[in-house]
Amino acid sequence: MPSLPGRKSDAEMNSETEAIDADQSNLRRPAIQSSLGVALLSGLHVKARAHLRQAGIITLDQIVAMRPEDLMQFKGIKTTAHAIHASARAWVEQRPIWYGELPEPARQGGWIFDIETIPYSDKVWSIGWSDDQGNSNIVLVRPGSQRTGFFVGDHLAAVVVPTPENAWEVFADSVSGSDSLIYHWTNFDAGVMKNTAPEGVWTELNHRLHDLHGTFNHTVKFPIRSTSLKVVAAYLDFAYAEYERWDLAYRDYKMWLLRGDVQAIQRACAYQHDDVKATLLVWKWLVENAAK
Repeated sequence: MPSLPGRKSDAEMNSETEAIDADQSNLRRPAIQSSLGVALLSGLHVKARAHLRQAGIITLDQIVAMRPEDLMQFKGIKTTAHAIHASARAWVEQRPIWYGELPEPARQGGWIFDIETIPYSDKVWSIGWSDDQGNSNIVLVRPGSQRTGFFVGDHLAAVVVPTPENAWEVFADSVSGSDSLIYHWTNFDAGVMKNTAPEGVWTELNHRLHDLHGTFNHTVKFPIRSTSLKVVAAYLDFAYAEYERWDLAYRDYKMWLLRGDVQAIQRACAYQHDDVKATLLVWKWLVENAAK
């Protein structure tokens, strides 16, 4: 039977198989069934991709047909085997695939927060946060200003302070009074807090911080190419009101500083608010869909 277009001949496959380490001689190689390629798997080590290709594993159907324990035999795949297998299933089945347990603390209500920083600096120009019911707050930094407040939307008020340190203090005061978790997406926000917030703020809040991105990555896989907040939230049908780019928010913030452009800062605050809302949406989805 002639070779399929783009498929290696039996001789080529045999030659490559002989090059695999002896402990992998019994590895199953499921038949190719679909065009969903291994390249769809984000976070897969380059060595793992090469070794899978060497073994003739080029589609996600082939990975789904294997066991996570089989995947551990490939270079660069050890502790991530279950995650890789779940990700492949998510693409093939076109649905979220759970492979880990949502930690009990992450099932509890708390706060959501997100920050915006000046490029090439850890200095915040905005902090947005909300409780688990979606009641939101924003604090903006305007050097040389007095502390004041104004409405940046129909139901959204912002506090204006002169320094980033003041912004952290406003945030800390708002979420104090309980030990409930403070959720954020990736460790970026926590790192900036540690490096730039007043020591008292970090000491008071650091034990309550919870990286929801890390929890998401270790419990469930979506059929998506990235786990950035924008991509994950979009899969859950979330849409940003103005734009999805931090640089446009920073541009509008600068226009407000330079010209007092109220519409510009309203757009920037809408972006900050939407980042918080998107994170809250993901947290709620995890809690509502996790195995009990």
